[in-house]
Amino acid sequence: MPKLQKYVINKLLFENTPELVRNQCLNSLQSKYPCTLCQEVCPSGAIVDGTLDPAVCIGCNSCVAVCPSQCLRPSKKFMAHMLEVLEQDKDHWVISCERQDYPADLKLSCLGSLPWEIMALLSLQGELSPIQKDCAKCPRKEHLHQWELSVEKLRAFWGEDTFAEKIHVCSEDTPVPHQTLSRREAFTFLLTKFKNKTMSSLVLDDKSLDPDGSVYRQILVYRLLQLQNSSDPLASSWIFPTFTSTCTACGICVKICPRQALHRLEAAEHQPGTKTWYMAVVPWRCTNCGLCQRVCPRNGLGDCTYKRTQDPSRPSVTTITAPFCRRCGEPMPGETGPVLGETGPVFGETDDICMFCKAEDIDHTKFFFDS
Repeated sequence: MPKLQKYVINKLLFENTPELVRNQCLNSLQSKYPCTLCQEVCPSGAIVDGTLDPAVCIGCNSCVAVCPSQCLRPSKKFMAHMLEVLEQDKDHWVISCERQDYPADLKLSCLGSLPWEIMALLSLQGELSPIQKDCAKCPRKEHLHQWELSVEKLRAFWGEDTFAEKIHVCSEDTPVPHQTLSRREAFTFLLTKFKNKTMSSLVLDDKSLDPDGSVYRQILVYRLLQLQNSSDPLASSWIFPTFTSTCTACGICVKICPRQALHRLEAAEHQPGTKTWYMAVVPWRCTNCGLCQRVCPRNGLGDCTYKRTQDPSRPSVTTITAPFCRRCGEPMPGETGPVLGETGPVFGETDDICMFCKAEDIDHTKFFFDS
């Protein structure tokens, strides 16, 4: 194949297919809990064992919407189309799949491929009318569940009352709107402060915007933070876990989080014999993939719940105080294990060295590993 022809084909394939950010994939971070959601939702069978075949992919981007860690970057073509739509200044949006004959502002291969963050961005400007008709007869009816999950996330994001005012799902028994809805029902502060601006003037600059699977969420958060300076700042709900009383600030969850939503910071001052750590979670970064709860050895992370906030970039902080290892400085609350004695390991004793440092000592003395 000539070099130019190969270049053009590869370029077109890349622009029309999602791309895997492998270091954010749950399967790359651990193997105990395999994730196959992208493979299950793919209508063309383009994803096998975590590998996407560009020649088979149809560019529907359904895998992007279903990925729990947002490790799939939208295709350039899909992303460019979404940004073009977001730049329009409208009071009322009609969304449908390509099988619907009704004229819509945004048509998709399937409603299930639409991230809830896009719907949130559109409904910031006005009202939203998704057309959900004949989905039960569609060859992709299994994607209806993903669409319903996205709608529920949007409902939680807005709150029940605002959701009912701004989102009107047109189902089998609901008539499709035939005219633009009133501008008066939109947010007053949004219309007065931003009605002459498009989304292109409100997105992040190139240096701070990371075009990975969370690109739409980044734009949404940036927009919300800009609205904080208005006379009527907008509160929204985000789902993220909280640290429980059993958390020991071991930091395992921090190391394995694919979205860098969890952080640990050691306090500057400590009480005698203990140290204090601050465990924090950044609301907008958490995608509720559940990996942190699965790997926590002490059930130190509670179930993810929706929490109302005016600043999703502000960390939610929990203070943890615990004894620490005199060798590595890591927390070790209530640990018991083998303590090295003169004749070998003594079990059930408490020491001021953590289990990892103990294991290194035992390994070095070959008490456990001699054949």
